[in-house]
Amino acid sequence: MKLLDICDISGKSVKKFCGQKKYIATGDVIDNSIFQYTVVTYDNKPSRANIEISENEILFAKMLNTKKVLIADKDNINNIYSTGFCCLKPKENVNNEYLYYFLNSESFNKQKDKNCSGATQKAITNEGLGKIIINSIPTINEQIKIVSKLKKIDCLISNKIKQINKLNELIKSQFVEEDVYAV
Repeated sequence: MKLLDICDISGKSVKKFCGQKKYIATGDVIDNSIFQYTVVTYDNKPSRANIEISENEILFAKMLNTKKVLIADKDNINNIYSTGFCCLKPKENVNNEYLYYFLNSESFNKQKDKNCSGATQKAITNEGLGKIIINSIPTINEQIKIVSKLKKIDCLISNKIKQINKLNELIKSQFVEEDVYAV
């Protein structure tokens, strides 16, 4: 089964808008989170700021050796995105969060990188996406169960990272304290 059997390439070009919008470049995404953005108007937006997303769609960075994936939600659906992202819409029998986790998988990213092309900045094209294979897809109910388990694992990992960061802060504070007494 191919990736494009379970989703469609989507994303609309940005339509003229009044006021300002947040523009998200691929460099504005770290660890699948938007950490910064540029506020633009329709008239001053860069030409590459030309993707709008809809509910249930997922964006991923097209560039070689780049893993950045965003899922459309209430916080980011009104932003505009760089054409460095590809937008996918899952088909009816596919859970969008399941597709999100697949796009984060080593299997997808190896195949994406293998099918990248270009001279200056290698990236996957629509043709390259058509070559990506997904072994099988479980029923929608099974996908939901798998997503639930993966979310729990993500939560555990996130909590462990927070603990490690706190321990690192504690270690640093002990050395700073010792340096003060050493003077």
